[in-house]
Amino acid sequence: MGTIKGSAAASVVTTGGMIMPLIMGAAAFLIASFLEIPCIQVLRAVLLPAILYSLGIFLIVKWESAR
Repeated sequence: MGTIKGSAAASVVTTGGMIMPLIMGAAAFLIASFLEIPCIQVLRAVLLPAILYSLGIFLIVKWESAR
């Protein structure tokens, strides 16, 4: 599961797809278009939150399974 599933809620719950760079799909282009900035700047802006989200999910699952 590494892509958007067609539902915003499903993507966020299962993959964090809406904030993942290169997975967020058309949203990155729309944001860049509306703000009139390069797409790479949008991807740089969402990289840290995406990593923190994935790390947080990983740690929660790890701690719950250890308990």
